[in-house]
Amino acid sequence: MLSELPEKSGEGHPMLLVVASREADKSPAALKRSGKSTLIAEAGIYPAMCSSIPQERCLAAINRAA
Repeated sequence: MLSELPEKSGEGHPMLLVVASREADKSPAALKRSGKSTLIAEAGIYPAMCSSIPQERCLAAINRAA
């Protein structure tokens, strides 16, 4: 599930949130009810790191966890 957060980056760009789960209900309430752990990973948080490498590493971690 891909969502745009209401907040913007310091430069005014949209901030995206990806929820990767096998569950049909991906809401925060459903995650809390499931008792499963939550992993938060940020990619490209520094201007010098905005290459595709951090994003690729995040996607690889999601694939390994799935």
